[in-house]
Amino acid sequence: MALKPTRISPRGGDSVAYFMAETASRGGVVTWGATNGSGNLDDPDATVQTPTSSGGTPVGVLMNDVVNLDLTRTHLNQHKDEVQVNGKVTVLKYGTVQTDQLESGDTPSAGNDAKYTTGGLFTTTGAGAVVGKFASSVDSDGYVVVDVRL
Repeated sequence: MALKPTRISPRGGDSVAYFMAETASRGGVVTWGATNGSGNLDDPDATVQTPTSSGGTPVGVLMNDVVNLDLTRTHLNQHKDEVQVNGKVTVLKYGTVQTDQLESGDTPSAGNDAKYTTGGLFTTTGAGAVVGKFASSVDSDGYVVVDVRL
C-alpha cells in the first residue's frame, strides 16, 4: 500500500486526462511522458511517467496502481484501484495525500517543501521541483502527509 485512505481532493483537484505506459505504485510523483499531447481528455499522446531523475515537469501524484496483467486469464481488481498499462490514470494536482513514497532517510517536518526525486519519491532535499508542502512528520508506519499544489 502506498496511499492511506486519508486524502482530500477538492473539486477539480484531480485529473483523468493522462495515460501511463509503465507499471507503477500509487502515491508517488509522475512527470510528463515522452509526449505531452494536445490537452484533450482522450488524447493517447497525453502521457505521464515515473521520473528517472529529479528533472522534468511534475504533473501530480499517481492515485492508481498501474499493473501489467494477462487479461485473458484474470481481470483487474477494481477494489484495489488497479489500471492496466497504457490505460488512463488518475493524477492528483491539488489536494492532500498520506503516502509512504518517501526518499529513504528523509525526515520531513510539517511546513518543509516537498520535492521529488528519482522514482517519484518525495524528499526534502535535491534538485527536483517543489510539488507542495509536508503537512506532518513521518508516522510509525512510515507514512507522511503531503499537501500537493501543482
